[in-house]
Amino acid sequence: MIIECQTCGCAYRINVDDDEDKKECDVTAELVECVMCFKGKEPICINTVKKTDKIPSPYRLRECALSKKADKIIRDNYKEKIDKELVKIIKDELGEKYTYAQTKARRKYLGLIKGKGWLKKQKYTDVHFDFLRENVDEDRIELNKKFNEHFSMNISIYAMNQQMSQHGIKRIKKPLVPKPVKLIDPHQKSIDEKKKIKMKGMTKEAIKIIEENYMEKTDDELRELIADQTGNFHNTNRIAKYRETNAMSRPKGWKPKEIIVDDEDLE
Repeated sequence: MIIECQTCGCAYRINVDDDEDKKECDVTAELVECVMCFKGKEPICINTVKKTDKIPSPYRLRECALSKKADKIIRDNYKEKIDKELVKIIKDELGEKYTYAQTKARRKYLGLIKGKGWLKKQKYTDVHFDFLRENVDEDRIELNKKFNEHFSMNISIYAMNQQMSQHGIKRIKKPLVPKPVKLIDPHQKSIDEKKKIKMKGMTKEAIKIIEENYMEKTDDELRELIADQTGNFHNTNRIAKYRETNAMSRPKGWKPKEIIVDDEDLE
């Protein structure tokens, strides 16, 4: 039995029970909407459709209400254009509004099958290939982005690489230059790692200031001095830990004001 959608007017086939009472019911009155205009939900007709029956999907419909002029546009452009573009062309030229599903269903009903793995073909000219030859040494991702922006296209990296391979566009092989191998001394590496740990996250400039002034200044004064000279503010506890782990602990009862430095000691 063929029933018609109340919203878009598309007709499609459904299976019904063998009961005579159910065949005589008013199908159109009980129908909700077809798959095309009901966002993927199946049409519901309680009195005619079995729970076990499967209603065919939109692209297998036998009929779809499109005009003859729209059919001609589909026949002329289905190889170069995708279905969404066909909808736009029909709307611009004829002023007729159809959905993507309607156009796709009509194309398949007319036997205009694009084939498995069909993709919209992009035409390339010598201008495209000259551009690729000039920029062949660039990174493929950057080259693809630059190519699409320059020619207002949207081709993938795979398609671009395929065209370059077919037309012999390859990178110029550069001579290999051996790089010097740096030998790593495990003992020296462990020493360097220990130094980094002992630095407690401070810069070399801050460490030099601490080593030169740790006996004359308190940790708070060292912090201010480091901030004045380097612009970095370190935690007072971090400065104290660095002193203690690097043999710069102060004696008991230490007071910076009582320290007197003679000129003879400086000499």
